[in-house]
Amino acid sequence: MPTSPIAIAPLSECRYLSPRLGDDCCQAVIDALPFYVLIVDADHKIVAANDEALRALALDRETVCGSFCPRTVHHQDSFPGCPLEAAVALQSPVETEVWDAGHETGIRACMYPLRLKAQDGRGLYLHFSRDITAEHRAAEAVAQSL
Repeated sequence: MPTSPIAIAPLSECRYLSPRLGDDCCQAVIDALPFYVLIVDADHKIVAANDEALRALALDRETVCGSFCPRTVHHQDSFPGCPLEAAVALQSPVETEVWDAGHETGIRACMYPLRLKAQDGRGLYLHFSRDITAEHRAAEAVAQSL
């Protein structure tokens, strides 16, 4: 029995798709996701954002894309606990949970290295953020009921 993962042909080789998949394809994929998605480079520059991220930020694509992520998203020059630094250093996925005790809310922030480079050669990273407050509250309710 083989132990290697199943080989999947690159999308560019799929005969059912356009021979040249470009930015529109990437945008369509991240827009299909129902949670906040950014593509950032190793220096925190936002390269792409999905519709949900734009809605959450209340900004347009032209304002977000090309901007410095900590300033645009967190209104700070840096964001302690950002998973990007670890993902860059390890070149592997990093997932963290960030809790706002004052508002009793939490998010799961995930950073995944892509096998893609920006035009300037910097590595690109897929950044998901998802509200996990309801999951956390449900787990607490189950734990208290035991």
